[in-house]
Amino acid sequence: MDPEVLRKLAGLSGAERARLLGRLRRNAGVADAAARLEPRGGGGPAAASFVQEQLWFLHQLAPAQPSYNVSFSFRLSGPLDEARLLSVIDGIVARHDVLRARLVLRDGALTQVPDVELPPVEIVDLPDEAAVRERVLRLAREPFDLGAGPLTRIALLRLSPVEHLLVWVAHHCILDGWSFGLILDELRAGYQGETRPAPELRYADVAAWQRERLAAGEYAAPLARWRTRLEGAPSVTFPTDRPRPAAQTFAGAQVDFTVPDDVAAALTALADRSGVTLFSVLLAAYQALLARWSGAPSVVVGVPLAGRGRPELNGVMGPLANTLPVRADLPLDATFADVLARVHGSVLDALEDQDVPFARMVEQLAEGRDPSRNPLFQVLFNLGNLPQGADGVDLTPDLRLRPDAHPNGTVRMDAELTMESGAGGLGGRLEYATALYDPDTAAGLVDGFQRLLAAVAADPGVRVADLPGPPPREPAPARPVAARRARRSRMWAELL
Repeated sequence: MDPEVLRKLAGLSGAERARLLGRLRRNAGVADAAARLEPRGGGGPAAASFVQEQLWFLHQLAPAQPSYNVSFSFRLSGPLDEARLLSVIDGIVARHDVLRARLVLRDGALTQVPDVELPPVEIVDLPDEAAVRERVLRLAREPFDLGAGPLTRIALLRLSPVEHLLVWVAHHCILDGWSFGLILDELRAGYQGETRPAPELRYADVAAWQRERLAAGEYAAPLARWRTRLEGAPSVTFPTDRPRPAAQTFAGAQVDFTVPDDVAAALTALADRSGVTLFSVLLAAYQALLARWSGAPSVVVGVPLAGRGRPELNGVMGPLANTLPVRADLPLDATFADVLARVHGSVLDALEDQDVPFARMVEQLAEGRDPSRNPLFQVLFNLGNLPQGADGVDLTPDLRLRPDAHPNGTVRMDAELTMESGAGGLGGRLEYATALYDPDTAAGLVDGFQRLLAAVAADPGVRVADLPGPPPREPAPARPVAARRARRSRMWAELL
């Protein structure tokens, strides 16, 4: 065995060793069942996945909302052969039938039907950057019709003879962030003349595999563990500036920031000394900030994962991303070092059961559906990175393609914190619901997080009660319970 692995195993506490052994036993127990993940053949209509069912349901509640549109822009710098690029895009769409899918109800079951013919790529001359931003925002915010399709739209914006922007927008029910990394890689390969066969596994194969696991009862034990972890956990958020609307508006804005290099280095060193990851350090800090602002001793934060724990899933186009609710108990007299150890343990526990689709958790664990908020948690944390080509790729010696961020002005949670660590340092962005928070409040949250990071980097022994940050405020008054119930009754009446 690798000496480094032996060293880490020797350094595990008794509880950590027990957790590791339990995980290995559970993984061994599902190996035979998981081996059913194999091509089913076909290519026609197939059962929808659990995430597609969840997104379809949410779409019925607010069909005009673009909050589940996902969009990526790819900037092409250099002389571009447009005909070659369009041919490559046609090949990508032909290889992955999920890109041609729509969602329809058939005999009471939601079905993905890959029979949509995508319209030609829209090509527009837009030399003005302001016009480019306006066009990208319009493309990203236009709703999709899930039943009719198409569920993706593609545009090529000509900024100059040697500068283009490829905009690719899709509904989340057919693509996720990892999928756009696959698209980036296939754009590179195709433009460079590589021939790629159809993928061995289709998204429909994964959806069928999920349902086989459900039928075999493989989610029962993990769901029971999730129920135990989340029992009695409050749905905590940052205090709002005004009452929560009767239904989510999904309108959002963001604040970008950079962590000072010395603080980032100290946080990395803290992770190394503590035997944890930088992810755990940043998540613990974010949960501590949430506890300080809300005054709650226990908080739950959603953590998105790529959902590709098996290597054969890495090349599957489609929405496999999953979200895990990670709970942290933060008594005021606990030190940050104590909190960090607990959070890291909670992350490891959550990862043991990461295969349970979030839609199944919501169905089994959430108490009713309140259109004014999300089930299980209201805030999200992510340490983000693309699987490949995050800094761009060279299509030719003179033509470079790189991702180009364009916010679409929507947010799904009350607050979503995304941190990014790379060659450029440690930075982040806080996306927040503008129906709940003013810009000054969001800026104050970012400032409080920065000061909290500096404090725990300097002294991990600091108590939760002594962590810096704005004092807890009185939350905005909630709508009366009767009003919430009336709203839910109207919603179900309209839906059914």
